[in-house]
Amino acid sequence: MAAIPMLSGSRARTLTLLVVLLGAAGFRFAGVNWDAGQHLHPDERFLSMVVTAEGRPDSASAYLDEARSPLNPRNVGFPFFAYGTLPTTVVRLAGEAIGRTDFEGLTLIGRVISATASLGTVLLVFLLAHRLYGDPRIALLAATLLAVAVLPIQNAHFFVVDPHAVFFTTAAAWALAGPPRPYRYPLVGLLFGLALASKASVATFAVVVGTAALADTTPAPRLDAALPHAARRLTRAALRGLVVMAATLAAFRLAQPDAFTGPGLFDVLPSQRWLDDLAITRRLVDGSLDTPPGVQWASRTPYWYAWKTMVTWGLGPSLGLAAWAGWGAAAWQLVAHRADRHLIPVLWTAVLFLHMGGQFAMTGRYLLPTYPMLAVLAAWLLVAIWDRTATTAHPRAGRWQKALAGGLLVLVVLTTGLWAVAFTSIYRRPHTRVEASRWIYGHVLPGATLAGEHWDDSLPLELDGRSPADYPAVTLANYDDDTPAKLDALLDGLDRADYVVLSSNRLSDSIPRLPMRYPMTTRYYQALASGTLGFTRAAEFTSYPQLGSLRIPDQSAEEAFSVYDHPRVQIFRKDATWDRAQARTLLGAVDWDAVVRVPAAAARRWGHGTMLSPEAWAAARAGGSWSHLFDPGSAANRWPVVTWALLLAAIGVVAFPLLRPALRVLPDEGWLLARTGGLLLLGYAVWLPASLRWLAATPSTLTAIALVLVLISAVAAARQRAGLMALWREKRALL
Repeated sequence: MAAIPMLSGSRARTLTLLVVLLGAAGFRFAGVNWDAGQHLHPDERFLSMVVTAEGRPDSASAYLDEARSPLNPRNVGFPFFAYGTLPTTVVRLAGEAIGRTDFEGLTLIGRVISATASLGTVLLVFLLAHRLYGDPRIALLAATLLAVAVLPIQNAHFFVVDPHAVFFTTAAAWALAGPPRPYRYPLVGLLFGLALASKASVATFAVVVGTAALADTTPAPRLDAALPHAARRLTRAALRGLVVMAATLAAFRLAQPDAFTGPGLFDVLPSQRWLDDLAITRRLVDGSLDTPPGVQWASRTPYWYAWKTMVTWGLGPSLGLAAWAGWGAAAWQLVAHRADRHLIPVLWTAVLFLHMGGQFAMTGRYLLPTYPMLAVLAAWLLVAIWDRTATTAHPRAGRWQKALAGGLLVLVVLTTGLWAVAFTSIYRRPHTRVEASRWIYGHVLPGATLAGEHWDDSLPLELDGRSPADYPAVTLANYDDDTPAKLDALLDGLDRADYVVLSSNRLSDSIPRLPMRYPMTTRYYQALASGTLGFTRAAEFTSYPQLGSLRIPDQSAEEAFSVYDHPRVQIFRKDATWDRAQARTLLGAVDWDAVVRVPAAAARRWGHGTMLSPEAWAAARAGGSWSHLFDPGSAANRWPVVTWALLLAAIGVVAFPLLRPALRVLPDEGWLLARTGGLLLLGYAVWLPASLRWLAATPSTLTAIALVLVLISAVAAARQRAGLMALWREKRALL
C-alpha cells in the first residue's frame, strides 16, 4: 500500500495519536463552566438535582435494593427517571470521594466525566479501527475525525448520559471485533451491560452481537465433534449469545440495580417502577404522549431530518458525506464480497439509524453511538481512495489521482476541524442569557414588568449580586391550545408587561409547526417580530459558531443543538403604538371553529387540514386559472374529440417501445394497451415531481417531461428496431 509520509514509523504514529488525543481533550474540556454556573441545560439541570438529592448506600444490600437505595432517583423525590443510573451513580460517588456534593460541584464533576468518556471514545475508535483493518493510518485518521466531530464535542460539555453510552457501546464493539479468546464474549457482555445501564436505547446493539456471533467461524473442537456439520455454526452462535446475555445481565444488575426488585443479588425480576418509566419514555419518543417539548418534531420527515441534522451540524457536511459514502461502499463490500471486517460498523450504524431515525422524536444525540462507527468508515474510505491511486498504470494520471485523493482527505479533515474550532467559540464567550441578563440589569429600571414564556428559562438570571426579584414577572403560556380564553390571557399579560423576553427560539420556532392548533399564537410571533404588535425589539443576543469574522447562524438546527448552550435571546420593549383593542383585532382574526388540537405526532398527516398552506395558496394563485393557461379559442378546445384522438394515438406510439418488453406475450405485443399505459406513464411522470415539490405542475413542465419521454422512447425503439420491424411485417393487419 502507498504510504502517507506523516504516518510512517511507529514513533511517528504514537506521537500523532498523542497529538490527536490532546486536540480532542482541548475541544472537550475547554469552557467546562460554559454557563457561568447558571445551569442552563434542562436535562443536565434535572440530573444535577437528582444527584444532589442522592446519597451513599450504607451496605451492599441497600445498594441492590431498589426500594430503599439512596442512589435510586425514585427514592429521593423523583418518581419519573428516564435515564440509566450508572452515570449518576458514578458522578455521585466521585463527588463523595472529593468532598463536592453540592449542586454546582456535582454539575461540574458530571461535565468533566462526560468529557473524559468522550475522550476515551476517541482512543477506542483508534483501537477499533486498527483491530478491524490492521492499518494504523485508518486508525489514526478515524480518531482524528471523531476528535473534531462537533456533536460529540458539544455533548462532552454536558452532564448527560449519552457520552457514557457511546463509550461503552464503542468498547463493546472493540471487544466484539477482537481475536478468538475465551474472554471475548464475556467481555462483550460486560461492556454491553454497562452501556445499557447508561442508556437503555442502545439495546439494539444486541442485533450486532447476535449477527457477529453467527458470522464467527472460529471452531469449538469439543462442541463441533458432538454435532452434525450443518448445526455447528448455529449452535456455536447460540451458546456465544447465551454467554453474552449472562454477562450483560450480571453487569446490568450491578450497574443499574434500580431496574430490579432486589434486595438480593439474584432477585432479578424487573422493577415495576422502572418498567413504568420505560413505558412513559417510549410514549414520549413515539409521540403518543403529546407534550410541549414534542411540538418541535411536528411535520418532520422521518429519516431524512435525522440524516440531514447529522450531516449538516453533527458531523459537518464534508465528514458527514464522507462517512455515509464510506458506509455505502463498506455495505456493498460486505454484501457482495463477504468483507466481514465491515460487519460491526456497517450493521451498528444501520440498526441504530433505522431504529432512531424514523421515530417521532429524532434528536441528534440519539444517534451519537453511530458517530464512532461513521468516523471509522470515513477513514477507511479516504485511505482506500488514496491507496487506489498507487495502482494506476499511467504515471501522469496517477499523479493527478493521488493529488485529488490527498486533497479530498485534507479537505475532510481541515473543514471538519475548522467547523469544530468555529463551534467551540461559543464556549469562549459569555452565554447569551448571561449577557442578556446583564443588559436587563443595566438598561431596565427595577420595577418594570417582564413577560417571559413557560417551558423556557426566565430572565434575568441571578448574577453579579443582582436578583430577578427586582422585576415583576408575567408568564405567557403560549403552548396552551389556542382558544378565545387564551387570547384574553395573552392580552392581559401583554397589557401588564413593559418588556417581552424570548430567552430562546424554543416556542417561537416550534409553535408555527402546528398551524391548525396554534393559528393565533403564530400570528402573535409574526406580529411581535415585525413590530406591528406594539413592541419594538430593544436588544438581541446571539452566539453563533464563528471562525474569524465568519459567523455561521445555526438557529435552524434542532432545539437541543442550538438552544441549550447558545440560544438567540430577544428583548422587546412596549412602545407608544401598543393598543389592546388593535392587538385583539390583529391576533383574533382567526376562525376559532377551525382550530383543531392536532397532536404533534399527527401533524404530517393533518398538514393544514382542508385548507391550503399559505405557500401552496400563493403558488396556486400565481399559477393562473384554466382560461389563462389554455386559450378557449384554440383549435384544441374547438375540436376536443379530434385533439384527444390524435393525442392518444401519439402517446401510444411513444409508449409502445417502452411497454413492449413487458407485454411481448400478448398477440399485439402491447400495442393496444400502449395508449392507456402511456397516458398513465405521462401523468405519473408529471404528478410525482409536482407532489414532491421538485417541479411545478405547469404546461412547460408537462412539455419538458413529454419531450424526455419521447427521447427515451426513441432510444428504446432503436434498440428494438429488428423486433418492431418484424412485428410490423407479420401483424400489420392486426395493428
